[in-house]
Amino acid sequence: MVKVSIGIPAYNAANYIAETLDSIIQQREPPPYEVFVVDDCSTDDTNQIVINHPLKPKLYINQKNIGPPANFNKCIEYAQGEYLLILHADDVIEKDFLKDMAEILDKHTNVAMVVCLARIINKLGQIVARQRPPIGFLKQGIVKDAFLKLAILNKLLTPTALVRKDIYKNIGGFNDNFQHTADYDMWMRIALYGQLYFLPKYLARFRAHISSHTYSRKRVMNIQENFDTLISALDSANVCYRLRKNLLAHHTIFFLEIYLELLTRGSETEANEILAILAKYYPGLQNSFYFILYRSFRLLSLPLRKVFFPIAKFVSRGSRLLLQIYILSGIKFKRKNVRDF
Repeated sequence: MVKVSIGIPAYNAANYIAETLDSIIQQREPPPYEVFVVDDCSTDDTNQIVINHPLKPKLYINQKNIGPPANFNKCIEYAQGEYLLILHADDVIEKDFLKDMAEILDKHTNVAMVVCLARIINKLGQIVARQRPPIGFLKQGIVKDAFLKLAILNKLLTPTALVRKDIYKNIGGFNDNFQHTADYDMWMRIALYGQLYFLPKYLARFRAHISSHTYSRKRVMNIQENFDTLISALDSANVCYRLRKNLLAHHTIFFLEIYLELLTRGSETEANEILAILAKYYPGLQNSFYFILYRSFRLLSLPLRKVFFPIAKFVSRGSRLLLQIYILSGIKFKRKNVRDF
């Protein structure tokens, strides 16, 4: 009987999919598993590489290109195992991933999903960073108040999550209305449905593709979807008005940091698009005194960092705190069907 299904959604992954499949072959003492690839109409040699690979995974080819979230749902549909790992066609799992992660779900039958940590790799497969543990994921074990901790802006990386297949089916699969944040939406819905378990081991490698303009555009699109995803999740959880307000403020401040980063890199068009998105949730933000003060102080602190780091840090944090207080005092969003406490 298959214990773990490894579904690999693929699109034009010829440069990386062999490395992904190699990492599965190299697993140590894995439970019984199956591997299949769901190709979303690739135009390169992805399918040929899969067919010729010694692992010999099953290959499903979509009749038309359906996009990432719908392709994730195809993985759920084809999976025969008790647990499902959706592994991007350019990501890698470490040798003990299947053994260590499956053991957690075997021992804790009340856990819906177990998550680990990932190293970040570049196009060449070189490790360039390590994923920080999500906020509130402090030690190994069941994560208390997992939904709220994820809502703070914790985006778990897809190759770090092993989920009971029935959980995916019971909550309706990935929402294909969210092309860029379907995974974030999924993790929050799973957290509402069942318990999350955190295993603080680096058992996966997540490949980051960063090219200046494309990366900037993607970040802008992610911000709009991030707010839509968060508000949808908060509606489902019936979160109180005060908490909704605090969570939205936290996201706003975080995305203003991205705005400043793009501004300093010369991506003024994308930076202004971020402001336009934030203005939908906070009218008048761009012209407010506190925002102008925040932007000025933050930009001023950047050249000071190398010479006067303590002063720059104080100025930066002070301006951010002032803006956060101001935003908390007036965030606007629909209050329909939201309880006060």
